[in-house]
Order: sequence, then C-alpha cells, then structure tokens
Amino acid sequence: MHPVWRFVPLAVIPLSLALAGCGGGTSPSESAATTPAKPPDIEKAKQTVHDFLAAVKKGDDAGGAKFLSPKALEETGKHGMVFAPSGSDTATFTVVEAEEVAGGMAHVLTQWTDVEEGAKQTAEYLWVLRAEGSEWRVVGMIARPFPDLPALVLDFENAADMDKKLAEYEQEDRRRRGQATATTSGGADPFSAPANPSQSNPPRTATRTDGAGEVPRK
Repeated sequence: MHPVWRFVPLAVIPLSLALAGCGGGTSPSESAATTPAKPPDIEKAKQTVHDFLAAVKKGDDAGGAKFLSPKALEETGKHGMVFAPSGSDTATFTVVEAEEVAGGMAHVLTQWTDVEEGAKQTAEYLWVLRAEGSEWRVVGMIARPFPDLPALVLDFENAADMDKKLAEYEQEDRRRRGQATATTSGGADPFSAPANPSQSNPPRTATRTDGAGEVPRK
C-alpha cells in the first residue's frame, strides 16, 4: 500500500508559516472553516496529532482516519484514498509545538525520524487542524520537499486538489532524480541545473482502493 506521504528530510518549516503564503491557492479547508465560540485547548491539538502519528507509525490506517475531519474522511473515501503509511519499527516522532490561528484552526509542528538506507533521516511537517466541537481534527499538511520551491500544501478535504499537487510533485521529483542519475553516469548536460541530492526519497503517495491503481500525480 502506498501512503499519502513519505517521511524524508525537508527544509525547516516555521510554525508561524501563513497558509496563504504557501505557493498560492486555497489553504487547507479554508472554505469549510468555522469559528467555534471557544476552540478546544491548544494542548488537545498536540495530543490529536500525537495520537494520529502513533497510529501512522503502527500502520493503522483505521486508527489514523478517526483523527481526520468528517469532510476529509468523505473526500478521501469518495476518491478511494488511504492515508496511513505502512508501519515502521524504527520510526520515532516528536510533537514540537502548536499554535492557534484564525478561523478556529491550529498548526502543529512535528518531527519524524526514521532509518533510510542505513542512515537516520529527520523530516518536519506542519499539520493543519480545525476545531470540531470539543475536539481538533486533522484537515491538511504542509511540507517543503524542495527547499527552492514553494511549500507543498495538501488539503485533505479536497482530494481533487491533492491529486493535482501530488502529480506535480512526482513530476518534479522524477525530473530531479533523472538529473542525478545522468550526472552519476556521466551523461548529464553540463549546462543543466544541478539535482537536489536530498530528494532521493519522495513523499509517499495515495492509492485508490477501487482497483484503479495509484492515483495519477502531485
């Protein structure tokens, strides 16, 4: 099963990152956001992400799904997407900090460390949550797989947009990895831009469960 993302080294993502500045377009679940009379305590947002990633670490897709918003569950179900990556016995993660933002939303910054090709690698992800009654629910994720390009903003409540962005990501990743291979074999164009060597492991992608195979990609 191919998950929605893969944990790879990324550039540092400031916790105060404004969603509107992440490459343009609509921020995760912006259109569905509502302002509750009193949002849940921000510590609950950190706990929600902790429990979500604990399920991810075990490869428990059903356990992870319960921390998504109802709209995210509807969208991913409608498009046959599965969110939880395969479990990892070597992975560790840390919930670094969290902050409330406008519209009953919250950002939670995390670090995920795992062993890739015999070496430990650490990634940072900014999770986007929305207050749903007395709970926080995950509605999106922000990462920066290519430090020289705008951040990757995934809206879990808009599967069509995720499809598009993941397809764009994979196209760029293939281009960079192709450059790296050509350079290694001595056949690279000497005037082409150098490949980014930190991008050897792309974010894991979603798959459809309806038999159509991998989602064409962001």
